[in-house]
This record gives sequence, structure tokens and C-alpha cells, in this order.
Amino acid sequence: MVSREEISNIAQEAADKVLESQAKCVSTGMTLAREQQSFRKATPIIFRVNLRGLVSADDLKIPHSELAMHVGAAGKDLIAFTLTGTQTGMATYDNGEGGCGFIFGREDEVFKPPLVEKINQMWEKRGPGNPPEGGNPSNPNKEKLTRDDVRVEVWEERDRLHIGIQNKETGDYLVSWWDDDAREMFEQGFFTRRPSLEESVLEYAEDVNILAK
Repeated sequence: MVSREEISNIAQEAADKVLESQAKCVSTGMTLAREQQSFRKATPIIFRVNLRGLVSADDLKIPHSELAMHVGAAGKDLIAFTLTGTQTGMATYDNGEGGCGFIFGREDEVFKPPLVEKINQMWEKRGPGNPPEGGNPSNPNKEKLTRDDVRVEVWEERDRLHIGIQNKETGDYLVSWWDDDAREMFEQGFFTRRPSLEESVLEYAEDVNILAK
């Protein structure tokens, strides 16, 4: 027979898990808002309810791109998202475990084509400055950038860590890794510590097709 103390401990563990999941969702939401504000051109943050009846439920799932599969986001339900820069996007998603995740990459890595098409029809990218001359935010066939076109930005303070690949011309981020996601890239051997950190980030970006070789 389960004792009252054991029941109390089980209830406390369940409550702790709920609070931890809520904290992660708040954190990913704050990351989405902060990153969206950092772009010169971006759509407003869009929620699932904004697209109710306009796209299918399947279109509101993250595609099985290399990036999405690598971070464990493939097939997960989008919660909130935005198109950023000239050809990138970011989103929070339901991780299927009662919590939330954050993903940032090329539009075709994060969103399915019908969703991108509908967003481009309904929301304009706004913000200070203009897109690069001749650039088309909704053109998925635009030539990919190379390592010569970008720089690796690293920011670390206390328990926060950000590693990103930034377009030198526009200041837009092609991809970012934050906190635990960034640390996991080191643990899994994709990134190496300084002085070869920048080179390892660029090599990874080329290997997973974020940058052209």
C-alpha cells in the first residue's frame, strides 16, 4: 500500500515537472520575442489561431528538414512563429513532452511551403531599413550564402550562451543556438572550443546545408 508520504512525494514531483515545463515555455517565448526584435525586417509574431481555417493542421507542423530532425523538432506542432530577414524564420513549438522548444533557420527548414506562402500573402515584413537590393524575402531559390558572406557571433554571460551565424551585409542571423542547445553542440562534437570554434561552426553550417560550400 502506498503511504501518504509517498503520495505526497509523487504529487510534488509532478508539480515540479509542470512548473519546469511552464518555465521552459516562458523562456522560449521570450527568446522568440527578443530575436524577432533584433531583425531589420520581420513579420509580427504569428500564433496558430491567426491561421485557423487558412491552412491545414498538417501545415502547422515543422517539416522533416535536416535541421529540424537534428534538434528533435521534426513533425512537432508550431505554437508561435515569425518570418525574419530575407529568407529565415523562427518558431516555438510543442515538444510533445509538456514543454516547448525553439528553432531558428531557413524558412524551408522551419515551415512547410503552404504556410510560408500564406504568411507572405497576409503579413508584410516590417522594420527599420530595407531588404538587400534585388532581394526577395519570399524567394526560396535565392543563392545560399558562403562562409565569406557571414560571421560567427558568440555571446556568453553567466549561464547564458549564444552562438549564431550572421549575414555580414544585413545583420540577419541565419541560425542561432541558445543556452542548452549551444552547449549540446559541443557535447555532441559538432562544435569545438576556441581557438577553432568559429571554424567548427562554419564547417557544421556547410555540412547541414545552411551555407554553400
